[in-house]
Amino acid sequence: ILDTRTLKIDKVLATGGTPHHAKVFRTATGRDLVFVEHFNWNTANSAGKGWYILDPKDNNKVVTGMLTGDLHGNPYSCFTTPDGKFLYCSVPPPNRQELGRVVDGWLAKIDTATWKVVQSIPMHKYPLWTVFSKDGKYAWVTNSEDDKVLKVERGLQDRQRDRVVAEVGPTGGGPYGMRMSYDDREVWVADKGEGGPAGKTITILDAEKNTVLAKVDTGCLRNDHISMSPDGSEMWATCNESHDIVVLDAKTRAIKSRIPMPNGGDSHGGEGGQAAQGFQLGLVGSQFGLVGQLAVHQQVGDFFEFAGGGQVEDVVAAVGQVIAGTAHGAQRGVAGRGARQGNGLLGLETGGGGLGGGAHGRGLL
Repeated sequence: ILDTRTLKIDKVLATGGTPHHAKVFRTATGRDLVFVEHFNWNTANSAGKGWYILDPKDNNKVVTGMLTGDLHGNPYSCFTTPDGKFLYCSVPPPNRQELGRVVDGWLAKIDTATWKVVQSIPMHKYPLWTVFSKDGKYAWVTNSEDDKVLKVERGLQDRQRDRVVAEVGPTGGGPYGMRMSYDDREVWVADKGEGGPAGKTITILDAEKNTVLAKVDTGCLRNDHISMSPDGSEMWATCNESHDIVVLDAKTRAIKSRIPMPNGGDSHGGEGGQAAQGFQLGLVGSQFGLVGQLAVHQQVGDFFEFAGGGQVEDVVAAVGQVIAGTAHGAQRGVAGRGARQGNGLLGLETGGGGLGGGAHGRGLL
């Protein structure tokens, strides 16, 4: 966890597995929590245990979670609905090398009031990422091995079930992350090349007509995440292999700039947000080590404003320098503190207070 005022590590939580993404979300009752998911592949290097939720106002205590056995599968990435009432987890086959191209996955819909699975929605090959329309009526899910995006109409009334209403594609190879445009009319898909050759395009979908509008060659190798600027005018593509960030005009789709990561850092993902006190950033694990992520504070219908006091490029550079300078120290910290006080479901270490020493908004996973 980083203190966002000093850009120094505040504490390291020993998770008992391999963390992948960390996200801030707000429940339907207005409670702010932190969601952490593991790499849950059945491989020697992942050792994932599922996902768990921390309460930043209670010393990052684990308040709930689900093991892979609870889901009857290995979740990859999970996202809350705009109203915070449900969590959607993609569940691809547990071993993508052997099964990803032959066995279909599903989308687990979880009630955040009970933390129980209420529906399993059939997907195709290797479902990964989910985004929602702002009104919560629709969800889109990348199916990476099929080079398609499935559109899901959500059952918003009692006893209504979610159902797939469209298959859109083909996208570029191995689609991964997505982002809705500011007006919800377009879905921007990162053609990462997941499980295959590195992709370098973004596929843009018409969210109403369920068609492919364009493929944009960005030169962003293994683009896995796309972020939108707070005013919706730009899309930021993070490049896992070319180690930079490509900034595109959301209307013209033209490339506006490229931001190289310091020391060749892995720009795995990023978001701009304001949560009570200023600009927030997070540090999450990836298969390549520690990577930087600017965390987002999710609220219904909100769009976020950068509040770092400087240019975004300067903040990105600062994050990269922190990552480069502290990665080995953080890893040593995990090893050194792993045997200390346990906490809750997965034996997380405790220490300090809340997010970044007790002040909400000063630090994030």
